[in-house]
Amino acid sequence: MKQWVFRSDDLQKEYHTVLKDDGTRSCSCPGFAMKGSCRHVRYVDQGIADKLSVNHQFLGKNITKKWKAVKKGPVKVAPSLDATFVLGPQLLTPLKKAENWVFQSNEWGAQEKYDGKRIILDCRTEKAIALNRKGKECEIPSLVEKAAWGSLGPSGLGTKIGCVVDGELIGNHYVIFDLLVYCGKDFRNLSYKQRHAVLTGIGTLPPMKYQNETLWVAPLVTSTDAKLALFKQLHKDGREGIVFKKLSAQHFAGRNTDQYKYKFYKTISCITLGGTTKSSIRLGLYKSPKKTFDSWIFVGKCTIPQGTPIPTAGTVVEIKYLYAYKGGCLYQPSFLGVRDDVEADSLAQLKYKAEDEDDEPVGKTLKEVLVDTEQEPSDDEPKTIGQLKRRIQWK
Repeated sequence: MKQWVFRSDDLQKEYHTVLKDDGTRSCSCPGFAMKGSCRHVRYVDQGIADKLSVNHQFLGKNITKKWKAVKKGPVKVAPSLDATFVLGPQLLTPLKKAENWVFQSNEWGAQEKYDGKRIILDCRTEKAIALNRKGKECEIPSLVEKAAWGSLGPSGLGTKIGCVVDGELIGNHYVIFDLLVYCGKDFRNLSYKQRHAVLTGIGTLPPMKYQNETLWVAPLVTSTDAKLALFKQLHKDGREGIVFKKLSAQHFAGRNTDQYKYKFYKTISCITLGGTTKSSIRLGLYKSPKKTFDSWIFVGKCTIPQGTPIPTAGTVVEIKYLYAYKGGCLYQPSFLGVRDDVEADSLAQLKYKAEDEDDEPVGKTLKEVLVDTEQEPSDDEPKTIGQLKRRIQWK
């Protein structure tokens, strides 16, 4: 198995492309997620990935090479397991329906899909460092930070080096579902079943001590009856969804076919266009999957829960909805939270309800939104978030 790291054109993002032993390929870039193919995968097929990538490594042999200088400027050295080691999360591939094979096969396990913020916690140094799904350092509640450092850091484990875990931050709680580094050893090459066994203290390594009120490990079920029972219970309780993970799979950054998610309700990341009252906001999506700033589509209003700060114009928010009409209007949208680790989605990512075209509401352009808010429309629609913020004012 082999992995390459490519940098975006603006040098601000990194995309991980993986070639497995069976010939299948995956990439963490947006193009592969939407189309199933991208230029990075084509570089691998053409045999030029080593020349164009930032670095490449053979997985399974624990060999990490230093990054090379690219045409657009040098980048820093990427060591394997020291304090600056950063690894992107393994993202989930959506399932359109709950497939029978993931329940029947003993090769797949199931866990609850938690409704929170994806966070990697690096507890190997002097404090717990939180990284979002983009690999950027972010803030977490002090209660979680202290609990993580006390349980997963060198002092908690009684070792010279702590560990790196992947999980979901839910308020003042952190749910751990994967182990990337433990006691200075790279666990990405182990199967998920082995990594989870260490987390729960069943493996050969010393068990970890967790503070149950703040940290806990996501339970894993593997039998057909247990997976079906978990599915029914989560659906009955109104939880977000269920996750299926291949038990023999190693850890690969980005989205691939080793881990799937099935949501019981739909979510979308919207841009905040403005507010009509003190408790509601207007929601927008990109017209095109290319996500250019030439135009936004108004897709509805959403009420903000009492006591929650109103998001400012230009903020990305996560919205739960029942379905959408093809014009772009969301049915029964509800506010889940602010997202600082993702971009706004486009109309192409909505889940629609099939009905007669004559009955479908039509999405509004930003110019029509401005008319609704009794502001003077302009022939030139805003091209940037800054222009959008200046154009729309709160009432």
